[in-house]
Amino acid sequence: MKESRVEELIAKLYEMIEDAPRIFGGSYRDKVLDLLDEIKSDIPGELQMAKEIVSKREAILAAAQKEADKTRNLAQEYARQLVNENEISAEARRRAAETLEKAEKNAREIRRAAAVYCDDTMRRAEQALAHIGKELGAARQQFNEVADENNQ
Repeated sequence: MKESRVEELIAKLYEMIEDAPRIFGGSYRDKVLDLLDEIKSDIPGELQMAKEIVSKREAILAAAQKEADKTRNLAQEYARQLVNENEISAEARRRAAETLEKAEKNAREIRRAAAVYCDDTMRRAEQALAHIGKELGAARQQFNEVADENNQ
């Protein structure tokens, strides 16, 4: 699986701290590395959640489309069987049109609901990833401040 940009940055920061001369006290360095490990362990879950959301969204939309197609095909088949021009066939065409209209309306509602659900879930995942990014930025800034202090 390909690493995300955030994962690459965390790995690079981790390597920098590991490879850096011992300019920090052992306790501080261990705390920074522990924080990086914690952030690193949270990212795959958040990314997996986002991937699952997208996958579920696609599955919901595909199922809605399949159901709409199935209903439309049934309605069309029903209409084809009733080719007679008498009152029975006129009633059948009316019912088939109603069934088709209901199926298309149902499919639109399912697609709309799926889109709202997926958007909300992706928004929450995005917020979680943004929070992790802020934590990473704060850890990096703290690292750089300590490094600057020790280099003076």
